[in-house]
Amino acid sequence: MAKNKILYKENDVVNFIGSVCYKSSVSKKSTPCSPGVVTIKKVLPNTVHPYLITAPEDSESTANGWANAKDIIALDTLDEEPAAILEIEEMEESAASAPQEE
Repeated sequence: MAKNKILYKENDVVNFIGSVCYKSSVSKKSTPCSPGVVTIKKVLPNTVHPYLITAPEDSESTANGWANAKDIIALDTLDEEPAAILEIEEMEESAASAPQEE
């Protein structure tokens, strides 16, 4: 099963920065959707797509379905430089793939 760092809870209003949503938390088939402000409706931490999100009527987003943890960020995060966000993701990936000491 997937291990996701869960940073948000149900009813949190966040930014969806992805381009696809899924019909279920474990689905392999995606549906295109646009990024924007969304509300988290449900969280299933140990699944591939842990966040069930919906876009309010006044959002630019068309997201309505399950999303990846990497596609959900805090509302104030969009003010940061995208390069800084990518650098953090790369550091996390590097740490995850580093050999573990025994």
